[in-house]
Amino acid sequence: MANQKTTITEPQREIPVRAEVDVLVVGGGPAGIMAARAAAGKGLRVMLIESRGYLGGNLTIGLPILGYLGRKGNQIIKGLPQLFIDRLRARGAAGEHRPCKLHVSLTIIDPEEAKTVALEIAEQLNWEMPDYLAISVGDGCTIAGVWKGFKDLYAIGFIDKLPRLISAQSLGCYPINRAIQEDKPWEPMEENTIADSISVGVPRNADKALMAIRESNGIAVNVSDEEILAAQRLLGRTCGVFGEPAGVTGAAALKKACEQGLIPHDATVVSVVTGNGLKDVANAIKSAGEPIHIAPDLELMVEEFKKRGVTVE
Repeated sequence: MANQKTTITEPQREIPVRAEVDVLVVGGGPAGIMAARAAAGKGLRVMLIESRGYLGGNLTIGLPILGYLGRKGNQIIKGLPQLFIDRLRARGAAGEHRPCKLHVSLTIIDPEEAKTVALEIAEQLNWEMPDYLAISVGDGCTIAGVWKGFKDLYAIGFIDKLPRLISAQSLGCYPINRAIQEDKPWEPMEENTIADSISVGVPRNADKALMAIRESNGIAVNVSDEEILAAQRLLGRTCGVFGEPAGVTGAAALKKACEQGLIPHDATVVSVVTGNGLKDVANAIKSAGEPIHIAPDLELMVEEFKKRGVTVE
């Protein structure tokens, strides 16, 4: 960036940006926050920008790091519209700001990384493929990479069949699934879901994702935020798995597909939980309720359990 004070402008909004920064991080999710923390830890001057007000919503990771960045005098900008963020990335890619790291979903590396999910599934199932694989979809990188991994294994003879993909998206943002369901090219959508990690109205790898779903004769299933939170509780109660809303969207879609008769009762299915619940503690509390707060006393604990109908023997 030029060594002078600059201003980024959009309709009805003007944002002063200190130009004397070494690293511009665009994205307030866990990856962006951790990248900003790593850069600041090296003594670099950081500007962290995010789009949906998500920054700091991660109680476990975000708030302590934001405090660290603030103490170091780094700049944080919250709540920019996603299209404005995309414009900023495009300016960086065009060479107006250097150095520039493109969105990971735009690189050829990300689907190769996601391919390892398929390799792990195959190995853990002793190379016996399931009939279906359910997975949440945002930018489309993971579902495209997983499909590529399965195809590679099939090509070299490690597996003898390919699973059908179940593409899971939220009803609040489902541009890829809409393209499948309406059999037409994908179009941008508004982003309105608690499943932040897959709340992607302009998916960066939509074409690869659509190709994967169609090649596998896959199924597109959209679920509501309520169904996502219910799946979060279900996985915690039955499997001891704590997934973030986006991470459990695949499980929510699988449950819905079964209820709608889209999957045979004797089919084998793998559902991938793509994100840890600690990424979004706030929505976990909305889903499961506030934790019990008591003094460190066994009798008080038993008393609180009784109030909630929990029997302790």
